[in-house]
Amino acid sequence: MWLIDEQLQANQSTRASFDAYREHREHTTRLALESRRTEEPGTLCVLGAGNCLDLDLPRLARHFSAIHLVDVDQAALEAALAREAAFPNLRTQAYLDLPYLIATRGLRQLYDRALTLLHAHEGRLMFPVDHFRWQAARALIAADSEEPGVAKVHAERALAAAARDSAGERTEEAVVLLSPACASYDQFQNFERRGDAFRTLVLQLDGITSREEAA
Repeated sequence: MWLIDEQLQANQSTRASFDAYREHREHTTRLALESRRTEEPGTLCVLGAGNCLDLDLPRLARHFSAIHLVDVDQAALEAALAREAAFPNLRTQAYLDLPYLIATRGLRQLYDRALTLLHAHEGRLMFPVDHFRWQAARALIAADSEEPGVAKVHAERALAAAARDSAGERTEEAVVLLSPACASYDQFQNFERRGDAFRTLVLQLDGITSREEAA
């Protein structure tokens, strides 16, 4: 848990440093855009999104149809939601990412916030994975709130969404960014080494091919 605590403190200490990240933000945003293989809008997943100081989200939103922000820091995801309010054309998946984080971590003091977000944005659900995360978050919160009947209903709906056939649905290219500005706590020599290690692990998964192999 100390790594999580360290990251939470790092996020908190840099939350007001948006301008200081300008050069790095331009660089990582350019890399994300250059990683796309086609001009068709795809999906962007940011692992370890933090405060998103290192990404120009409004610019990326013009090129990706969905942006998933994954982090252990609910305050950082709240900041992403606040940024959506400031930029009407910016639409990330934070409205799902945050409630799902709250539910899976059992943050009871934030259950009301999670439920408010889920109900406010229910109309934005599109794909089976969106419905799964929405229903799963509801099921987990209900189960932890001693509402077994409600939890059962949403758990069954989550399983149904997970099993739903996606045939006929548009498949989009996905781009994954690995903690663009996150420290490695001396586990790697530099960011490049960490990226190489991550890429090697991903390529070991079934059905994953590198861009060179795909060509």
